[in-house]
Formats: sequence, C-alpha cells, structure tokens
Amino acid sequence: MILDRTTPPPFFTINQHVILPVEHHILSNHIDLFALRIGREPITRLELIFNAGTKHETQDGTSFFLIKSLAEGTFQHTGKQISEFFEQFGAFIEFNHNADYASIVLSCLSKYVSELLPLLQEMITEPIFPVKELETTKNSILQGLQINLQKNAFVAGQVIKKELFGSHPYGFSLGGEHIEAINQENVKKAFKSLIQEQKYSIFITGDVSDAIIENINNILGKSKIQESVKKQLIEMPNIRNSATNIIAKPDSLQSSIRMGRLSINRTNPDFTQFLVMNEVFGGYFGSRLMKNIREDKGFTYGISSNLVPLIECGYWILGTDVKKENKDQTLEEIEKEINLMKNNLVGKEELEKAKSYMIGQFVGSLSTCFNLMDRHKVIKLNHLPDNFYDDHVSRIRAVTAEQVQNMAHKYLNNLQTVVVG
Repeated sequence: MILDRTTPPPFFTINQHVILPVEHHILSNHIDLFALRIGREPITRLELIFNAGTKHETQDGTSFFLIKSLAEGTFQHTGKQISEFFEQFGAFIEFNHNADYASIVLSCLSKYVSELLPLLQEMITEPIFPVKELETTKNSILQGLQINLQKNAFVAGQVIKKELFGSHPYGFSLGGEHIEAINQENVKKAFKSLIQEQKYSIFITGDVSDAIIENINNILGKSKIQESVKKQLIEMPNIRNSATNIIAKPDSLQSSIRMGRLSINRTNPDFTQFLVMNEVFGGYFGSRLMKNIREDKGFTYGISSNLVPLIECGYWILGTDVKKENKDQTLEEIEKEINLMKNNLVGKEELEKAKSYMIGQFVGSLSTCFNLMDRHKVIKLNHLPDNFYDDHVSRIRAVTAEQVQNMAHKYLNNLQTVVVG
C-alpha cells in the first residue's frame, strides 16, 4: 500500500477529558492517603508530602537542608547503608523542596514496596543529621551556588523574584550566608517543627494492591501524629508600579531579561482565560513573542512567558537571553507586543491554534498513571474541586478574543523588569 502524503491524516476535536478519580483512604493516625490504581506495569510510585517548604521555616535555608539530609543516617543505619538498601531492590528515592512543600518520592517494583516501607518510616522518624555528611552537603551546594552566580540567567531569576515578593518567603533565594549558618542543631529543630509528629499526605500510584495499602497503614499509619499547627499566612506584598533594575556586567556578551508581576493562581476565576492569553502572547513556540523576537528579529534562540501558580498566589514571568547590543530593541518589541495584546482583538485562527495546542499538551500530559496522579496532587494540595480538570478542555474552548484582550488589560501592567548583563 502506497501512503498518500498529499492528504493530511484525519483529526478530531477534543471537547472534554475526564481524569480518573483517586481513592481516599485515612490511615489509623489520620494521615490522608490518595491511591490511583491504573498501572499496567508492576511499578509503584509512593510520595510523602510535608508542609515543610521555605514559607514554613523559621530560619532561612533549614527546610531545604532538612529534606536533603533525611537519607544521610538514622539511629539504626548509616547513610551508606540506607543507599545500599534501596539500591539492592532497584528502588529510586528522591527528595524535593520548594516554597510550599517538601517531599520524598519512592519509585520501585510493586512487589518491594512493603519491604522498603520500614526504612522509609525510619528516615522520617529517626534521622540524626550527621555533622560530616551535613558539611559535605553544604560544601556541595555552596560550590554549585558560586558557579551559578556567574550566570546572568541565574542571577536574573533570583532578582526578579525578590523584586516581586520582597521579604515574603516566595521571594527567598538560598545564599552563601544562609548555607554557612546551617548546622546540625538548627536542622534538628527544623525537623522537629516541620516533620516530626506532623501530619503529611501520601500519594501512591501504579500497581497498587490492597496488601500495599494495608502495609502502609501498618507501618506509616502507626506513628504518632498530631494536627499540624496552622501557620499564619504572611501578608503578600502589594503590586508595585513598573520599574527596571539593571545589573551591569560590562564584560558579558549577553543580557538576561526577566519581566514579571504578582498574579493569580488556580483558585482565581480568571485562571483559564489568563492561560489562553499567555499562550497567545508567549506560552508556546508559535506565540507572538517567538514569532517577533526569535523568527523575525533573530535576537534570541528562545523567549517565553509563563504563569507560575503557587498555593497563596501566583506570578507571571517572561524571560529571554539576547546579545547585549539587542537588549534595548528587545525590550521595545516586548512592550509593543504587550500593547498589541491590550489594544487589538486576537484573530480567530491565531486564537484557535493556541487553544488547540494547549488542549493537545494537556491531554498528552495525562499519558501515564504518574502524570495523572500529578494532576490529583495539584487538586488536593490547592484545595480545588475534584472535577477541576474534568472541564478544563471545555473551559479553554470557551475563551473568547474579548476575554483574552480583557486579561491583557487586567494583568499585563505594573511589570517589574530585571536586566543582567
């Protein structure tokens, strides 16, 4: 059979995509466990999520080193023994940290979950944070920071967050002085206040049997847990008038440009309309920013804008790196594109193309059980309705050109600009 390449393949329009619900179990100690049992392969991912992000700490940097040091030793096992134990089962364990949460993620063959659970429980109840290993971690992080501080893009990213959030923890960046101040005592204090006997959430997905759920309850569900003390939210800073901060580096061949402002998160009714506006403006390869500044002007390899939704708020960020001689014209072209978004309705074809791309990306991102569980984590951690993503596609489809223009008027103003280079 000869393939007719002159005729495009058939396509269909996606109007709705319902994600499978999760099971909700409550362990004996009242910990919430969310399970998604749809794995076709005998693998499981288990994730413990703690209210131990930057915004919860009382000393800068301690929550980061706390989560990174949980596997360095317990009262019963050394860090080397812990590492070798997980390796012998072909298991992979990682430790993540951000402004809102800290997490431990265990990925392994399903048949080994129950054998790994006791050591996992030991790590979150009996860590000793040995001094030698802590100093090694500090030195490694400090060396990496010193290297990164030579990169314009890294510095620009730090500065723009500080410009947007001020003294709020969302604007915090780990510095050398914070790393130097870390010691065993303050990490132990952070462990006591952020993890020890504090309630956390469990998300498990893949090939999950009833026996695994039961064993999780028998091991993780037996430890003493108290209701976490609800920390008073730190007041968000006010949105500032537009301002530009230039950090001169005369020897740099490139300038890193970052623009942004405080914005919205998933709980805001404007969320979907904002996403569509951003997609047209700078959210994907076919966006206006890419067509103008990359394709037409050739100033950069890439430029993009993105909405970053956090728990308490969100922020909108635009970024690119250009030759220093093109810096001023790039800023002018960005401003021109912003004014076009505000003053003109986006064309039907351009709008539909952006929406179709968004929908394709969304549906494609649900291809594995792990991706699906990531969506459920967003729902649970942000206290969204369980059907939040069920009508996500239809909400995107419903966005009009008038709404896109309204979003540009409402949110593409009072921008903070940082240029490093």
